Amino acid sequence: MGGTDNMTTSIGHKWAEGPINSPTVLNSGLAIAQFWDGRAKNLQEQAGGPIENPLEMASTHEHVVAVLNSIPAYQDKFKSAFSDYTDAITIEQVTKALASFEDTLVTPNSRFDKWLAGDDNAITEQELRGYQTFKSSGCVACHNGKLLGGGSFQKFGVFE
Repeated sequence: MGGTDNMTTSIGHKWAEGPINSPTVLNSGLAIAQFWDGRAKNLQEQAGGPIENPLEMASTHEHVVAVLNSIPAYQDKFKSAFSDYTDAITIEQVTKALASFEDTLVTPNSRFDKWLAGDDNAITEQELRGYQTFKSSGCVACHNGKLLGGGSFQKFGVFE
């Protein structure tokens, strides 16, 4: 099992099964790129992908925009949120709105985060020994930074 939904692979439109599980959206704004293979450079670029993927939402950007524009309350919300709003919602505004929302999905500070920030009492002695093992075993070569990973793309099996 994997992914954020505890499914081996992701389930999409009409129960279509994707080829892999979905990456988490938690803290995704801190990642160097989006999707498992990094093909989207940022959250806004990523946000448009699932809409048109036949195994995910199985729609089109044009359809999504048409539906949103058919709802006056959505037009009002987009008009108040976007200074570049003219007479209709655009897919760029939709993906920017999705990305802005995803960027708020940040996990709260854990005890480990507090320890990294200088609170020596935030983790137990056993946890400290575990971190020292993690560090001395070379794990920090790939698992580093705010996310303890996600700063590079590596092949599995670099270390055994």
